[in-house]
Amino acid sequence: MSNRLSHDNVGHNPSASYLFIEKGAGYVGKRLSLTVIGEEADPEKIKAIRHRNIPTISEEEGKYLVRFHIEGVRGLIGNE
Repeated sequence: MSNRLSHDNVGHNPSASYLFIEKGAGYVGKRLSLTVIGEEADPEKIKAIRHRNIPTISEEEGKYLVRFHIEGVRGLIGNE
């Protein structure tokens, strides 16, 4: 996570939501309710877990490894 609005938001409110959409027909996927449980700024740890090395975040901007606990999982439609 870069040092931008999303990082600032979870600093003030540790709750977050994540929408995961699967490929395919219809509305298949999950809505995750999350709570922040920790944060680190160690560049070596961040580099080790990144799946893609996209230079979209400058070193001056700062990077954070934010860990979340999954509080709940629901379907995309209704309360499945």
